[in-house]
Amino acid sequence: MGILLSPGTYNLQLTFTPTQIAKIRWSIQTSVLFMRGAESQECRSDQKLCKLKIPVFTNPASCCGAVDCHCIYALITFPLLFLLAIQSFYSMIISFAAMIIILRLVNGHSHRERIRSKFFLVWGILSYVQLLLLFQLVVVPQLKILLSENAVLTSLVVAALYFAQCSRRNPGILNPHRNEDETKILIEEEGVREGRCAVCLLPMPPRTSHCLMCGVCVLRRDHHCIWLDVCIGANNHRHFILGLFTLAAGLFYGANLTLTSICQPMMFWGLFLVPQSCPGVFDAWLDAWVYVSAVYAALVACLVTVVLLQQLLMVACNTTVYEIRKYQQLNGSLKPASLISNCFNFWVK
Repeated sequence: MGILLSPGTYNLQLTFTPTQIAKIRWSIQTSVLFMRGAESQECRSDQKLCKLKIPVFTNPASCCGAVDCHCIYALITFPLLFLLAIQSFYSMIISFAAMIIILRLVNGHSHRERIRSKFFLVWGILSYVQLLLLFQLVVVPQLKILLSENAVLTSLVVAALYFAQCSRRNPGILNPHRNEDETKILIEEEGVREGRCAVCLLPMPPRTSHCLMCGVCVLRRDHHCIWLDVCIGANNHRHFILGLFTLAAGLFYGANLTLTSICQPMMFWGLFLVPQSCPGVFDAWLDAWVYVSAVYAALVACLVTVVLLQQLLMVACNTTVYEIRKYQQLNGSLKPASLISNCFNFWVK
Protein backbone atom coordinates (compact mmCIF):
# COMPACT_ATOMS: atom_id res chain seq x y z
CA MET A 1 0.00 0.00 0.00
CA GLY A 2 1.35 3.44 -0.87
CA ILE A 3 0.30 7.00 0.13
CA LEU A 4 0.73 9.98 -2.19
CA LEU A 5 0.23 13.54 -0.92
CA SER A 6 -0.10 16.38 -3.45
CA PRO A 7 1.75 19.50 -2.17
CA GLY A 8 -0.40 22.55 -1.59
CA THR A 9 -3.64 20.58 -1.72
CA TYR A 10 -5.71 18.36 0.50
CA ASN A 11 -5.89 15.47 -1.96
CA LEU A 12 -4.91 12.07 -0.54
CA GLN A 13 -4.30 9.17 -2.92
CA LEU A 14 -4.03 5.57 -1.71
CA THR A 15 -2.71 2.70 -3.79
CA PHE A 16 -3.39 -0.94 -2.89
CA THR A 17 -2.15 -4.24 -4.23
CA PRO A 18 -4.71 -6.69 -5.71
CA THR A 19 -4.40 -8.92 -2.63
CA GLN A 20 -5.16 -6.01 -0.29
CA ILE A 21 -8.14 -4.99 -2.42
CA ALA A 22 -9.48 -8.56 -2.26
CA LYS A 23 -9.14 -8.60 1.54
CA ILE A 24 -10.99 -5.27 1.83
CA ARG A 25 -13.79 -6.48 -0.46
CA TRP A 26 -14.04 -9.73 1.50
CA SER A 27 -14.31 -7.85 4.81
CA ILE A 28 -16.98 -5.50 3.46
CA GLN A 29 -18.96 -8.33 1.87
CA THR A 30 -18.83 -10.40 5.06
CA SER A 31 -20.04 -7.46 7.15
CA VAL A 32 -22.91 -6.72 4.76
CA LEU A 33 -24.04 -10.36 4.66
CA PHE A 34 -23.89 -10.57 8.45
CA MET A 35 -25.98 -7.42 8.89
CA ARG A 36 -28.53 -8.57 6.31
CA GLY A 37 -28.79 -11.95 8.02
CA ALA A 38 -29.30 -10.28 11.39
CA GLU A 39 -32.00 -7.98 10.04
CA SER A 40 -33.86 -10.79 8.28
CA GLN A 41 -33.69 -12.91 11.41
CA GLU A 42 -35.17 -10.15 13.55
CA CYS A 43 -37.93 -9.54 11.03
CA ARG A 44 -39.12 -13.15 11.07
CA SER A 45 -41.57 -12.59 13.87
CA ASP A 46 -43.93 -15.19 12.44
CA GLN A 47 -41.53 -17.98 13.36
CA LYS A 48 -41.80 -17.12 17.10
CA LEU A 49 -38.61 -18.98 17.98
CA CYS A 50 -37.53 -18.79 21.59
CA LYS A 51 -33.97 -17.59 22.10
CA LEU A 52 -32.50 -20.68 23.74
CA LYS A 53 -28.75 -20.59 23.26
CA ILE A 54 -28.12 -24.32 22.92
CA PRO A 55 -25.04 -25.04 20.72
CA VAL A 56 -26.50 -28.11 18.99
CA PHE A 57 -29.86 -26.53 18.18
CA THR A 58 -28.69 -22.99 17.39
CA ASN A 59 -28.82 -21.80 13.80
CA PRO A 60 -25.34 -20.50 12.85
CA ALA A 61 -26.95 -17.85 10.64
CA SER A 62 -28.81 -16.42 13.61
CA CYS A 63 -27.08 -13.58 15.44
CA CYS A 64 -29.45 -13.81 18.41
CA GLY A 65 -28.97 -17.53 18.98
CA ALA A 66 -32.56 -18.50 18.14
CA VAL A 67 -33.39 -22.19 17.93
CA ASP A 68 -33.38 -23.48 14.36
CA CYS A 69 -36.93 -24.45 13.37
CA HIS A 70 -35.54 -27.52 11.59
CA CYS A 71 -34.44 -28.84 14.98
CA ILE A 72 -38.04 -28.68 16.16
CA TYR A 73 -39.15 -30.59 13.07
CA ALA A 74 -36.60 -33.33 13.77
CA LEU A 75 -37.58 -33.57 17.45
CA ILE A 76 -41.23 -34.04 16.44
CA THR A 77 -40.89 -36.13 13.28
CA PHE A 78 -38.40 -38.72 14.57
CA PRO A 79 -40.46 -40.14 17.48
CA LEU A 80 -43.73 -39.97 15.53
CA LEU A 81 -42.33 -42.07 12.70
CA PHE A 82 -41.03 -44.67 15.13
CA LEU A 83 -44.39 -44.79 16.91
CA LEU A 84 -45.93 -45.56 13.53
CA ALA A 85 -43.25 -48.14 12.71
CA ILE A 86 -43.79 -50.32 15.82
CA GLN A 87 -47.46 -50.99 15.00
CA SER A 88 -46.86 -53.73 12.42
CA PHE A 89 -44.46 -54.91 9.75
CA TYR A 90 -46.23 -52.93 7.02
CA SER A 91 -46.31 -49.85 9.24
CA MET A 92 -42.55 -50.19 9.58
CA ILE A 93 -42.14 -50.24 5.79
CA ILE A 94 -44.36 -47.17 5.43
CA SER A 95 -42.49 -45.36 8.20
CA PHE A 96 -39.08 -46.01 6.66
CA ALA A 97 -40.35 -44.83 3.27
CA ALA A 98 -41.68 -41.67 4.91
CA MET A 99 -38.29 -41.10 6.53
CA ILE A 100 -36.56 -41.21 3.16
CA ILE A 101 -39.06 -38.77 1.64
CA ILE A 102 -38.79 -36.32 4.55
CA LEU A 103 -35.00 -36.41 4.59
CA ARG A 104 -34.84 -35.78 0.85
CA LEU A 105 -37.31 -32.91 1.08
CA VAL A 106 -35.41 -31.20 3.88
CA ASN A 107 -32.11 -31.72 2.08
CA GLY A 108 -33.53 -30.31 -1.15
CA HIS A 109 -34.95 -27.28 0.65
CA SER A 110 -31.62 -26.58 2.37
CA HIS A 111 -29.72 -26.74 -0.93
CA ARG A 112 -32.23 -24.57 -2.78
CA GLU A 113 -32.26 -21.90 -0.09
CA ARG A 114 -28.51 -22.24 0.57
CA ILE A 115 -29.03 -22.43 4.32
CA ARG A 116 -27.36 -24.60 6.94
CA SER A 117 -29.83 -26.88 8.67
CA LYS A 118 -29.40 -28.67 11.99
CA PHE A 119 -32.17 -31.11 11.05
CA PHE A 120 -29.84 -33.94 10.06
CA LEU A 121 -27.47 -33.39 12.98
CA VAL A 122 -30.35 -33.56 15.47
CA TRP A 123 -31.77 -36.60 13.65
CA GLY A 124 -28.42 -38.35 13.96
CA ILE A 125 -28.15 -37.53 17.67
CA LEU A 126 -31.66 -38.86 18.31
CA SER A 127 -30.83 -42.04 16.41
CA TYR A 128 -27.64 -42.54 18.40
CA VAL A 129 -29.33 -41.97 21.77
CA GLN A 130 -32.25 -44.27 20.95
CA LEU A 131 -30.12 -47.15 19.65
CA LEU A 132 -27.67 -46.95 22.53
CA LEU A 133 -30.31 -46.75 25.27
CA LEU A 134 -32.38 -49.60 23.85
CA PHE A 135 -29.34 -51.84 23.55
CA GLN A 136 -27.98 -51.14 27.03
CA LEU A 137 -31.32 -51.00 28.90
CA VAL A 138 -33.35 -53.64 27.05
CA VAL A 139 -31.10 -56.03 25.12
CA VAL A 140 -28.17 -56.38 27.53
CA PRO A 141 -30.36 -57.21 30.60
CA GLN A 142 -31.65 -60.28 28.73
CA LEU A 143 -28.21 -61.81 29.46
CA LYS A 144 -27.79 -63.05 25.89
CA ILE A 145 -24.94 -60.64 25.12
CA LEU A 146 -21.43 -61.52 26.24
CA LEU A 147 -19.39 -58.95 28.12
CA SER A 148 -16.75 -59.03 25.39
CA GLU A 149 -19.38 -58.38 22.71
CA ASN A 150 -20.71 -55.39 24.62
CA ALA A 151 -17.15 -54.10 25.08
CA VAL A 152 -16.44 -54.33 21.35
CA LEU A 153 -19.65 -52.51 20.46
CA THR A 154 -18.99 -49.81 23.06
CA SER A 155 -15.49 -49.30 21.65
CA LEU A 156 -16.88 -48.85 18.14
CA VAL A 157 -19.48 -46.36 19.39
CA VAL A 158 -16.88 -44.32 21.28
CA ALA A 159 -14.52 -44.36 18.28
CA ALA A 160 -17.30 -43.20 15.94
CA LEU A 161 -18.14 -40.33 18.30
CA TYR A 162 -14.48 -39.35 18.57
CA PHE A 163 -13.99 -39.24 14.80
CA ALA A 164 -17.27 -37.34 14.37
CA GLN A 165 -16.07 -34.73 16.85
CA CYS A 166 -12.73 -34.46 15.04
CA SER A 167 -14.55 -34.08 11.72
CA ARG A 168 -16.52 -31.12 13.06
CA ARG A 169 -13.35 -29.13 13.64
CA ASN A 170 -11.77 -26.74 11.13
CA PRO A 171 -11.97 -28.53 7.74
CA GLY A 172 -9.21 -26.36 6.30
CA ILE A 173 -10.84 -22.96 5.89
CA LEU A 174 -8.80 -20.69 3.63
CA ASN A 175 -7.03 -18.04 5.67
CA PRO A 176 -7.60 -14.64 4.01
CA HIS A 177 -4.52 -13.23 5.79
CA ARG A 178 -2.03 -15.92 4.81
CA ASN A 179 1.35 -14.60 3.68
CA GLU A 180 3.05 -15.13 0.33
CA ASP A 181 5.26 -17.95 1.64
CA GLU A 182 2.21 -19.99 2.69
CA THR A 183 0.64 -19.38 -0.70
CA LYS A 184 3.77 -20.55 -2.52
CA ILE A 185 3.89 -23.73 -0.44
CA LEU A 186 0.26 -24.52 -1.28
CA ILE A 187 0.89 -23.91 -4.98
CA GLU A 188 4.07 -26.01 -5.04
CA GLU A 189 2.25 -28.94 -3.41
CA GLU A 190 -0.33 -29.03 -6.21
CA GLY A 191 1.89 -27.76 -9.01
CA VAL A 192 -0.80 -25.44 -10.41
CA ARG A 193 -1.26 -21.69 -10.31
CA GLU A 194 -3.83 -20.31 -7.90
CA GLY A 195 -7.07 -18.66 -8.96
CA ARG A 196 -9.50 -16.30 -7.28
CA CYS A 197 -12.82 -17.12 -5.64
CA ALA A 198 -15.79 -15.63 -7.49
CA VAL A 199 -17.77 -15.22 -4.25
CA CYS A 200 -15.38 -13.93 -1.57
CA LEU A 201 -12.77 -12.66 -4.09
CA LEU A 202 -9.88 -14.26 -2.20
CA PRO A 203 -6.86 -15.82 -3.96
CA MET A 204 -7.53 -19.56 -3.94
CA PRO A 205 -4.88 -22.30 -4.04
CA PRO A 206 -5.54 -25.22 -6.41
CA ARG A 207 -8.32 -27.68 -5.50
CA THR A 208 -9.96 -25.13 -3.21
CA SER A 209 -13.66 -24.39 -3.58
CA HIS A 210 -16.22 -22.12 -1.95
CA CYS A 211 -19.01 -23.65 0.14
CA LEU A 212 -22.24 -21.70 -0.20
CA MET A 213 -23.59 -23.35 2.96
CA CYS A 214 -20.68 -22.36 5.20
CA GLY A 215 -19.84 -19.16 3.31
CA VAL A 216 -16.08 -19.88 3.27
CA CYS A 217 -13.45 -21.34 0.97
CA VAL A 218 -12.15 -24.77 2.03
CA LEU A 219 -8.81 -26.29 1.03
CA ARG A 220 -9.29 -29.49 -0.99
CA ARG A 221 -12.99 -29.41 -0.27
CA ASP A 222 -14.75 -32.73 -0.82
CA HIS A 223 -18.36 -31.90 0.06
CA HIS A 224 -20.59 -30.36 2.71
CA CYS A 225 -21.71 -33.08 5.11
CA ILE A 226 -25.31 -32.36 6.13
CA TRP A 227 -25.21 -34.93 8.95
CA LEU A 228 -22.32 -33.19 10.71
CA ASP A 229 -23.21 -29.71 9.42
CA VAL A 230 -19.62 -29.07 8.35
CA CYS A 231 -17.51 -29.14 5.21
CA ILE A 232 -15.17 -32.05 4.60
CA GLY A 233 -11.79 -30.75 3.48
CA ALA A 234 -8.06 -31.15 3.81
CA ASN A 235 -7.95 -31.09 7.61
CA ASN A 236 -10.80 -33.44 8.51
CA HIS A 237 -11.15 -35.79 5.53
CA ARG A 238 -9.23 -38.66 7.14
CA HIS A 239 -11.20 -38.41 10.37
CA PHE A 240 -14.40 -38.41 8.33
CA ILE A 241 -13.52 -41.67 6.55
CA LEU A 242 -12.44 -43.33 9.79
CA GLY A 243 -15.71 -42.20 11.34
CA LEU A 244 -17.66 -43.79 8.48
CA PHE A 245 -15.81 -47.07 8.99
CA THR A 246 -16.37 -47.26 12.75
CA LEU A 247 -19.98 -46.11 12.37
CA ALA A 248 -20.80 -48.77 9.77
CA ALA A 249 -19.07 -51.48 11.80
CA GLY A 250 -20.84 -50.43 15.00
CA LEU A 251 -24.26 -50.30 13.35
CA PHE A 252 -23.89 -53.70 11.68
CA TYR A 253 -22.54 -55.30 14.83
CA GLY A 254 -25.14 -53.75 17.11
CA ALA A 255 -28.00 -54.64 14.78
CA ASN A 256 -26.83 -58.26 14.58
CA LEU A 257 -26.47 -58.57 18.36
CA THR A 258 -29.93 -57.10 18.87
CA LEU A 259 -31.71 -59.20 16.26
CA THR A 260 -30.09 -62.44 17.42
CA SER A 261 -31.26 -61.64 20.96
CA ILE A 262 -34.94 -60.99 20.23
CA CYS A 263 -35.27 -63.36 17.25
CA GLN A 264 -34.50 -67.02 16.71
CA PRO A 265 -30.79 -67.18 15.76
CA MET A 266 -28.96 -69.58 13.49
CA MET A 267 -25.27 -70.25 12.88
CA PHE A 268 -23.97 -68.82 9.60
CA TRP A 269 -21.36 -71.16 8.07
CA GLY A 270 -20.32 -72.06 11.60
CA LEU A 271 -18.80 -68.61 12.11
CA PHE A 272 -21.34 -66.36 13.83
CA LEU A 273 -25.02 -66.06 14.66
CA VAL A 274 -27.55 -64.37 12.38
CA PRO A 275 -31.31 -63.86 12.90
CA GLN A 276 -33.44 -66.54 11.27
CA SER A 277 -37.06 -65.62 12.10
CA CYS A 278 -38.82 -63.19 14.43
CA PRO A 279 -42.32 -64.53 15.18
CA GLY A 280 -44.59 -62.36 17.31
CA VAL A 281 -42.10 -59.52 17.49
CA PHE A 282 -44.87 -56.92 17.10
CA ASP A 283 -47.04 -58.39 19.87
CA ALA A 284 -45.29 -56.40 22.62
CA TRP A 285 -44.53 -52.73 21.99
CA LEU A 286 -41.08 -52.88 23.61
CA ASP A 287 -39.98 -55.86 21.50
CA ALA A 288 -41.36 -54.12 18.42
CA TRP A 289 -39.44 -50.95 19.29
CA VAL A 290 -36.19 -52.89 19.68
CA TYR A 291 -36.79 -54.83 16.45
CA VAL A 292 -37.62 -51.72 14.42
CA SER A 293 -34.56 -49.91 15.80
CA ALA A 294 -32.32 -52.85 14.88
CA VAL A 295 -33.67 -52.94 11.32
CA TYR A 296 -33.25 -49.16 11.15
CA ALA A 297 -29.61 -49.51 12.27
CA ALA A 298 -28.95 -52.19 9.64
CA LEU A 299 -30.40 -50.03 6.86
CA VAL A 300 -28.39 -47.00 7.96
CA ALA A 301 -25.27 -49.17 8.09
CA CYS A 302 -25.83 -50.18 4.45
CA LEU A 303 -26.07 -46.52 3.40
CA VAL A 304 -22.99 -45.58 5.41
CA THR A 305 -21.08 -48.45 3.78
CA VAL A 306 -21.98 -47.14 0.32
CA VAL A 307 -20.69 -43.67 1.25
CA LEU A 308 -17.54 -45.23 2.73
CA LEU A 309 -16.81 -47.17 -0.47
CA GLN A 310 -17.38 -44.00 -2.50
CA GLN A 311 -14.93 -42.09 -0.32
CA LEU A 312 -12.30 -44.82 -0.59
CA LEU A 313 -12.66 -44.76 -4.39
CA MET A 314 -12.23 -40.97 -4.41
CA VAL A 315 -9.08 -41.26 -2.30
CA ALA A 316 -7.61 -43.98 -4.52
CA CYS A 317 -8.24 -41.85 -7.62
CA ASN A 318 -6.90 -38.68 -5.94
CA THR A 319 -10.09 -36.75 -6.54
CA THR A 320 -13.03 -35.38 -4.55
CA VAL A 321 -16.80 -35.48 -4.74
CA TYR A 322 -16.81 -31.80 -5.73
CA GLU A 323 -14.40 -32.43 -8.61
CA ILE A 324 -16.45 -35.40 -9.81
CA ARG A 325 -19.59 -33.26 -9.90
CA LYS A 326 -17.75 -30.42 -11.61
CA TYR A 327 -15.87 -32.37 -14.29
CA GLN A 328 -18.23 -35.39 -14.53
CA GLN A 329 -15.30 -37.81 -14.67
CA LEU A 330 -12.50 -39.36 -12.63
CA ASN A 331 -9.38 -37.24 -12.99
CA GLY A 332 -7.02 -39.74 -11.40
CA SER A 333 -5.39 -42.76 -12.99
CA LEU A 334 -6.82 -46.23 -12.33
CA LYS A 335 -3.47 -47.99 -12.61
CA PRO A 336 -2.59 -50.08 -9.53
CA ALA A 337 0.64 -48.15 -8.90
CA SER A 338 -1.19 -44.83 -9.00
CA LEU A 339 -3.97 -46.08 -6.73
CA ILE A 340 -1.46 -47.26 -4.11
CA SER A 341 0.51 -44.02 -4.36
CA ASN A 342 -2.63 -41.91 -3.94
CA CYS A 343 -3.73 -43.87 -0.88
CA PHE A 344 -0.25 -43.58 0.64
CA ASN A 345 -0.16 -39.81 0.08
CA PHE A 346 -3.62 -39.39 1.59
CA TRP A 347 -3.12 -41.45 4.75
CA VAL A 348 0.58 -40.92 5.47
CA LYS A 349 1.62 -37.52 4.16
